[in-house]
Amino acid sequence: MLDFPTQTTHAGFLAVALALAGVDRGTPRRRFTLVYVQLGYFVAVFAGVYLFIQLPMEANVAREKEEIATRLANAPSRVNLPALNEGRIDRVLLMEGVGEWRLSESYSGRLPAEQTGGDTFAPRPERVSYYANYGPPSKTLDDFRAITVSVIQYPNAAWAKFDVLNSTGRVGIPRLSRFGQTFYQDGPYFSWSSGDRRILLDCQSTPPEVIDEFLKAYLAKYPSSQ
Repeated sequence: MLDFPTQTTHAGFLAVALALAGVDRGTPRRRFTLVYVQLGYFVAVFAGVYLFIQLPMEANVAREKEEIATRLANAPSRVNLPALNEGRIDRVLLMEGVGEWRLSESYSGRLPAEQTGGDTFAPRPERVSYYANYGPPSKTLDDFRAITVSVIQYPNAAWAKFDVLNSTGRVGIPRLSRFGQTFYQDGPYFSWSSGDRRILLDCQSTPPEVIDEFLKAYLAKYPSSQ
């Protein structure tokens, strides 16, 4: 794919060619006047796009890369981490449900340590994942409303707090303060750390009032360390 300056240069030559082809050949003054007008318009548009769109986009990309590089450089150590003591799932998750919504399935399991990371995330140590899926009462087959809750247990609190953003591989995720607590929201996803655990709520296709119920319930069980 051609870069932005090359594309705009090609577009400029095309504008000139169209101007020359589309004007009566017997009036050269009119022909070249139109060429100059079109070129002037094209230059103005090009300058505006470059100054107000292209340059800010490039600056934003550079800033994001710098923030991610700084985050990766500050990743907690994976040396001499304490052993993971897996907890009972019925003590980790809200098995009785939240409000009128009830638990439909749950499970837990160990996630092995990652040997390598990537350009946007640091490799994580061994973790324990606890998962719960909740649905509304009298849910039918064509009712796709659901909330999934993941509680990830880390060897220490430093890794739990770090991985709230590290796990996304992104920057600029909004940080909110509600219900006397602080957490992050990325669209329908809500996350925070609490001690050695990271909590993630997936609230796609869920009414706002139900989301608030789940946030209050899990923030009460796992107060934010953010």
